[in-house]
Amino acid sequence: MRVALAVLHAPWLEERAGNMRELRQRLGVDVGQQGGRCGDPDAIYREFTERAPWPERSLVRWRWALSTGAEHFLQLEDDVLVAPHFWPSLRAMQAAWGPGDVLCLAATHSMAPLSVAGLGRRSYVTPRLIGWA
Repeated sequence: MRVALAVLHAPWLEERAGNMRELRQRLGVDVGQQGGRCGDPDAIYREFTERAPWPERSLVRWRWALSTGAEHFLQLEDDVLVAPHFWPSLRAMQAAWGPGDVLCLAATHSMAPLSVAGLGRRSYVTPRLIGWA
């Protein structure tokens, strides 16, 4: 299963640069090959650093993902902390879900903080997603 992995990176923000170096390392990105090489041979990698309004930047990423022919599209931001063994974990999740299922690694729905916090919890898990309050 091919994955198109888009990483949104703001290199003009100094605090993001350090985390981006660690993110590249954890994803197995070869900095000299940013056009497509990362720690998973079936993944296509690209960093998006354009400054533009959010809808425009989003459209550019979705068009790129479609152009790759990948079955899955994953978007990460440069301030994300990915777990060790990211690729094997992602592949295990993909294998457990059906081809038509949407796999959401984290969700920040606007109602989640109110609902989850109202229950006295800091996070939630459903059969299809995980999120935080």
